[in-house]
Amino acid sequence: MTVSEPFKANVHKQTVFFLIGLAGSLILLGVVISGASIEHMRMVQSYTKLFPDSLWQFINLFGHFLVAALMLLVLMPKAVALWALLLATIVGGGLTRLLKFSLHHPRPAALMSEDLHLIGETLWGQSMPSGHTMTIAIVFALICACCSELSLPARRLRFVLGFLVIAVGLARMASGAHWPADVCVGAGVGMLVGLFCAYLILRLQSRLPRIDGLVPMARLVLALILIVMPLPPSCSAQGSIALGFAFIVWQFIQRQYAQRPWSPRLNSNRQL
Repeated sequence: MTVSEPFKANVHKQTVFFLIGLAGSLILLGVVISGASIEHMRMVQSYTKLFPDSLWQFINLFGHFLVAALMLLVLMPKAVALWALLLATIVGGGLTRLLKFSLHHPRPAALMSEDLHLIGETLWGQSMPSGHTMTIAIVFALICACCSELSLPARRLRFVLGFLVIAVGLARMASGAHWPADVCVGAGVGMLVGLFCAYLILRLQSRLPRIDGLVPMARLVLALILIVMPLPPSCSAQGSIALGFAFIVWQFIQRQYAQRPWSPRLNSNRQL
């Protein structure tokens, strides 16, 4: 399948059941443990403090919109990825703000000022859900929902994205930014948002403009912003610059390889 081919307007039922079941379980778990957040927070941080703060600062990057969006456009280099990204940004951003102002859950710093381990800035606003965890969970759900239309390497990387959802959630707790309940709810809601956006875009993609040529430009712009824009102290500044340059180098190599008139595979076929 070439890059210009359209997606089929469907999501596998097994994927739908898996994401809905996993999301529902995470949201339910978040609701159940929300009443004893201080004890759970102390337990989690007793383990996360065993690792250097710099590790959690680097992992926090993968919950940032710029890095998550870049990963989506790398794994799904099609116009439909841009539309899915736009819709998920609107739906996810709006839902996050709605839940934060509706639930009124205080941040850990408001209740654990003495024994809370902080990495980076101290956050005082509304806590639930975790926006970083929700962001990476949206990308995970989008990739899972479109898995049958992706290349084999991209399909395998969905397991890496699943690991990143867990890692980002731990990083947000290690940073003292969110309770365990915030992370669970954020991951669950993010998966539902990603599934909804994937389903809607795949159904409407035949009516949407084919703007595949904008995907490389969008990746380049996001990578440049990642390099020059200051990120919160809870995110690794060196890591953001390194990731930005890595995405740019990867895109340059990919473009150079795509412009070659032959490939090793084609050459071997000719010899046969």
